Amino acid sequence: PSVLVWSMGNEAGYGPNHTKLSDWIRANDPTRLVHYEPADSLPTVDIIGPMYPDMNRLRHLAERHDPHDRPVIMCEYAHAMGNSCGNLKEYWEMIRSLRNLQGGFIWDWVDQGLRKTDEDGVEYFAYGGDFGDEENDGNFCINGMINPDRLPHPACWEYKKLIQPVSVAANDLTAGVITIANEYAHTTLAHLAGAWRITCDGEEIARGSIAPLGIGPGESADVTLDLSSPAIAPGAEYHLTVSFGLTDDATWARAGHEVAWEQFVLPWSTERPALEVPGAPTLNVEETGDCIAVSGDGFAVAFSRAHGTIDSFVTGGVELVEAGPRLNAWRAPTDNDMIKLSPNDAKPGAQWIVAGLDRLEHRVRSVATTRRDADEIVVRAESSVGVTLDGIGFTPRFGVTYTYRVLATGDVLLTTDVHPDPTLPGLARIGLQMTLPGGLERLEWFGPGPHETYVDRKSGAQVGRYAGSVSEQLFPYVMPQESGNKVDVRWAALSDDAGVGLLVAAMQDGPPLQVNAMHFTDRDLADAYHTNELAPREEITLSVDVSQMGLGGASCGPGVLPQYTVKPEPVSWTMCMRGVSAGDDVAALARVAVG
Repeated sequence: PSVLVWSMGNEAGYGPNHTKLSDWIRANDPTRLVHYEPADSLPTVDIIGPMYPDMNRLRHLAERHDPHDRPVIMCEYAHAMGNSCGNLKEYWEMIRSLRNLQGGFIWDWVDQGLRKTDEDGVEYFAYGGDFGDEENDGNFCINGMINPDRLPHPACWEYKKLIQPVSVAANDLTAGVITIANEYAHTTLAHLAGAWRITCDGEEIARGSIAPLGIGPGESADVTLDLSSPAIAPGAEYHLTVSFGLTDDATWARAGHEVAWEQFVLPWSTERPALEVPGAPTLNVEETGDCIAVSGDGFAVAFSRAHGTIDSFVTGGVELVEAGPRLNAWRAPTDNDMIKLSPNDAKPGAQWIVAGLDRLEHRVRSVATTRRDADEIVVRAESSVGVTLDGIGFTPRFGVTYTYRVLATGDVLLTTDVHPDPTLPGLARIGLQMTLPGGLERLEWFGPGPHETYVDRKSGAQVGRYAGSVSEQLFPYVMPQESGNKVDVRWAALSDDAGVGLLVAAMQDGPPLQVNAMHFTDRDLADAYHTNELAPREEITLSVDVSQMGLGGASCGPGVLPQYTVKPEPVSWTMCMRGVSAGDDVAALARVAVG
């Protein structure tokens, strides 16, 4: 096989010696490809190999005329440091669409940390500076796609999906017709077994197999699946997932290993059922001092005038909310946001700190209660959210209005109107954060999963119904940072061992939610430099965002693409909170349309 001679340097340093070297290599071993990273257009190289090009430069290199018809292969294009690789999908769309652009290399494969044990016997992975070494690069050796113990990062699922060798397109889903394309260069698809399944709100309701395929390299074929439409549940979502797995053991994986998959929304839907109040129970409201207490059949919600938030939410005698929700615009910085050991004022994470987004203060301006009718109480809280700066005092950063509609069904509809200071930098997120009791340990959600997802790293996750413990949601990045997010969530529920808990759902006509449940606060993660420094809290921090900035790759490469940033612009959204009891069909509750 050919060997790539990899040389990095300054294009200004190109000269006769480089020509002599490349000529010598070709004369002595013509199998070797010559690559010199800055030499984009010089005839001395066989590959145009840029390092961390942005999308515009990459397209320019791939589309310009090259008299030598050389391929463009990025010597590095994604930096996998920490919670990263939010920049893969758009690169691969370009790679697949341009002839000369043939791919690239991710830096790098594995985090180069060494196992250590602290004085309490807790193991963690150490990096530069943890061994008394005064000249070091800190955690800049922690930039792989997998942990030092070979635990794959969630980014691996994204990469696997984007480079899969089989693609599937929807031809006519009503008739069950799909188009399967073989993107292998030299083999048919005969070594793969195809299958399909249909899910209703993430629960499988039908499955089938695909006849063996002899589709040749670079060819495609239409395949008809027997997709019989079931009795459609009002408001439910139906997905078709097509997958391909190995028919036999290979040297690199066992039979059944999934090589490729694609998922489609099926055109089966009906209106959500209307919300009905059984027996038209009457809501009670009592205002005493700081507390506004609203109660109905089997539930009670208490609001604090001083904080403008929910102080208590009880269903079936179980406390579901200890504090919140209230506005949050910050996250524990990723390595791409800000490298903790090498602060850089130009990085987004540093700008968030300068703006005070990590230490927002919430000052209530007014709280008012209105009874609309026997079945609805409205609590409206207006707050000024800002930061106290030395020599300046309190500086408002956001105007926020929280409007709670408490319904006799037990639903609490929260509309949040946010008006940011337009001079703020791009935000980490816009959303709400609340504290739940530690007993609500089981997390279930309907959306992409099962691993963490972000707006610019979600292609590798299938929409489904997933469940796990809150303790499992933190991925153990060697340098603790933002982790565990879930995008495009239709609903999420946290419950105790008896099945009693809190349901959070997106509205029918509103945006899906981003949800994160942790036994750590953002500050806990931001202040820790190793995993052994993290001490799980008993309570749960639940973040429910309407938007969160993507991940990008800016620890070494391009930052978050413009479409994945969060601008300081006014935004309004509504979500539903509801207590659930043992035996409740959570998916059915979440389907109900609320006016």
